[in-house]
Amino acid sequence: FRVDADRVSDLQAGLEKIGLKYEVLIDNLQTLIENQFDRKTSRSLDYSYESYHNWDQIESWTAAIADENPNLISRVEIGRSYEERPIYLLRVGNRTGSLKPAIFLDCGIHAREWISPAFCQWFVKEAVRNFGTRSTLDTLVNELDFLVVPVINVDGYTYSWTKDRLWRKTRSRNPGSACVGTDPNRNFN
Repeated sequence: FRVDADRVSDLQAGLEKIGLKYEVLIDNLQTLIENQFDRKTSRSLDYSYESYHNWDQIESWTAAIADENPNLISRVEIGRSYEERPIYLLRVGNRTGSLKPAIFLDCGIHAREWISPAFCQWFVKEAVRNFGTRSTLDTLVNELDFLVVPVINVDGYTYSWTKDRLWRKTRSRNPGSACVGTDPNRNFN
């Protein structure tokens, strides 16, 4: 379990008093959390795919990766969030001039699950890296289009970075309710 830094000494003393053995697994959780974040630029060549990124960084990355790979990736704004943030779709696939079957990947539906947008970014990076290599992924991007939405719940994702790390829902208002947000994959008619 996690203990606030100002309570560690009291907890350790209490555990020792009752003879309970314990082991500290992480001395400073805040440092570990801070090391998850990328401090580099948003150009796709400098982009860390092993760190989590906030919405502004991801938005810049979608523009950069599409600009740097125009024969493979196009970026389209498919709508706006409740708080008027753009929602982008990356169409990943070799431009053949004909309509191809498509696979839709929506990431970032639950705001606090940061691994989901990270996966979508990793997938796009791998499609770029493997393009023209005669690999399985290269074959797929030649025969299919991948429609990738890196963050579909942009308001909730932004809120999880700025206000509440564990926020899951959207940030929409619900008429007749004081509750903010809706779970975006559980509210369909």
